Amino acid sequence: MKGQSSFELFTTVAIMMAFLVPAVLLFFAISSQNLEETSKLQSDVVLRKIAHSINNVYLGGENTTKSILVNLPSNAKSLNITNEEVLIVLEISGKEFQSSYPLILPKNKMIGELNTNKKGLFWIKIEHKVNQIIVSD
Repeated sequence: MKGQSSFELFTTVAIMMAFLVPAVLLFFAISSQNLEETSKLQSDVVLRKIAHSINNVYLGGENTTKSILVNLPSNAKSLNITNEEVLIVLEISGKEFQSSYPLILPKNKMIGELNTNKKGLFWIKIEHKVNQIIVSD
């Protein structure tokens, strides 16, 4: 009797594992893909927030200052701000993904370029001084 009950238990566990392991692997693959899509969307929100803030400070005139709290995704490699655009580089599935948003600054307005490798929450300060937009973290 003991042999039969242990064989039945073994068979039951084997059948459960046969269904459970593929289901767990499928859920893991789906959640990984969703995480990548979420980080792309989050980086787009950060890009727009930074670009709109820089544009608003420029339109506000001299001596305008604004500080914004941004949250870069954990797979962000860099955040670059130049005269023409705000650029975020993400690492997704081992490949680089770049996302950018344009600025409306005229060519004669210089911007203090920002290149950072920070991730997560941090503050960015934007200042409009004489003929210059200064961006710092």
